[in-house]
Amino acid sequence: EGTLEEIQAILLGEINKTFKVFPETDSRLGGKWWIASTVQNFPNVPLSERVETAIIQNLKRNIAATYDEVLAEIFQSFPNGLTPNSKDIRDILEEYGMKDNKSKKWRLKPTFDIHETQHSVYIGRIAKLALENNYGVWIGTREQSDIFEGKQLRQLVNISEEFNKFEPSTRDRIKMIDLVIVGLDELKSVMIITSKPNELAEVITGEMGLGLTVMYGRGGYSGNAKEILMVIVERLDLSDLKELVLREDSNAFMAVENLHEVVYAKPPKSRKRKSRKA
Repeated sequence: EGTLEEIQAILLGEINKTFKVFPETDSRLGGKWWIASTVQNFPNVPLSERVETAIIQNLKRNIAATYDEVLAEIFQSFPNGLTPNSKDIRDILEEYGMKDNKSKKWRLKPTFDIHETQHSVYIGRIAKLALENNYGVWIGTREQSDIFEGKQLRQLVNISEEFNKFEPSTRDRIKMIDLVIVGLDELKSVMIITSKPNELAEVITGEMGLGLTVMYGRGGYSGNAKEILMVIVERLDLSDLKELVLREDSNAFMAVENLHEVVYAKPPKSRKRKSRKA
């Protein structure tokens, strides 16, 4: 047992160690306390924004909900020291929703639905353009269920495996981002086995401006000597390279690998890219 002053001194000494205090500027009771380790899961997402997102998702999921139903879900999702003020919840409802006086239920404003639909179209168009140009695409968890051209936006995501390699705290942050496009500077290593090494080397260096290395090998089955071309190419140029190789030798074999890092002794020469239509 201890006095109130002793207990208070112990608690104050644990701020930012065991506990985290959330400031409350509009409350006479002071800040709200919570376990510090849970705060680390959302280092860059303010509590108010997460509450706002949860309320909007509730109205989208349930079509209509009473104030008490929304309040109950928010209190369950944000327990103890994370629980927002009832006034803050009502303010968010009034900003994004409209109340039916007869049923006492809240619905999303029609203007919000229009904005959300247009927002999904923007994401879909950008993601589709990125895929056409060999970029990697990630779409936020909240937006993945939205519809674009008759399909859910999640079908445009092509880097799910890469996404799962991140630390959990990093994944939590990325999930909140509407759209992520990766691969502008990503490099690929392409090994080409062809019966026309000289012709291919000439068009690759001449038409695309890419350097290459010729390696000498031997067929494991045939025993015949072969010249193998190795090319380092940017992701954006990969489709052009494959098209060019198959144009010159439809029987060519290509193996493509992701490169983690490339170190140049001097700056690489500029690439000769084809003009692309937006």
